Amino acid sequence: ETDTEIKQHVAKAMFKKGFCLFALKLYDNAIKAYDELIQKFGNETDTEIKQHVALTMNSKGIALGILDRYDDALKAYDELLQKFGNETDTEIKQTVALAMNNKGIALGILDRYDDALKAYDELLQKFGNETDTEIKQTVARAMFGKGAYLLFKLKSTGDLIQKFGNETDTEIKQIVAEAMFWKGVILYKFDHKEDAIKAYDELIEKFGYDTDTEIKQTVAKAMREKESSIQKKAKSVSFITTLKSRVFGAFRR
Repeated sequence: ETDTEIKQHVAKAMFKKGFCLFALKLYDNAIKAYDELIQKFGNETDTEIKQHVALTMNSKGIALGILDRYDDALKAYDELLQKFGNETDTEIKQTVALAMNNKGIALGILDRYDDALKAYDELLQKFGNETDTEIKQTVARAMFGKGAYLLFKLKSTGDLIQKFGNETDTEIKQIVAEAMFWKGVILYKFDHKEDAIKAYDELIEKFGYDTDTEIKQTVAKAMREKESSIQKKAKSVSFITTLKSRVFGAFRR
């Protein structure tokens, strides 16, 4: 056997060791085994060895999460993404997609919902058009996770607006304005365009004359999003009208 083949066998054996320790719920020992593999083979260029390293880094993140060490888990996922994010090998891309989804989950558990949504969006942008079945499964899970957080955030923003909507403290008003803005964004993402425009209008009406700089910036964002929503709606109506005209014209002929 060549030197590379021997190293492939060793890497595979070390990964299996970590996997067995993980299966036995010996998570600290599994993490130690994962670290040994990463340290030994982290700089290898052979594709099969890199596949094992990527899987190991993802498994380490999962084990850290089980131990409620979510900040360390996020670090493990980020290290994986930095190291293998641009790989073209399908198996490595599968692992990268899993790590990006796991990062979104960990961020959500830490109540970092905006960061979780960003993580899911990055995954969907990177792998949304992939044809590999395993990657498509991960994309589907990410879309579900993103939807769940958006729904949760919509409820949270509604509760916040109801509870603090009449407060006069500037900092609280800043938070309320931001919540009203996100309500519009989320409604638009769920294709409730009329409700989204209404949400922006409510924000503009409530805070349009506020003198606080941060609130004025939020109002400006709402005005831009409202205008963008109206323009997209107009284009959609124009397209449908044109389509109907062509269809009916064809029938008349």
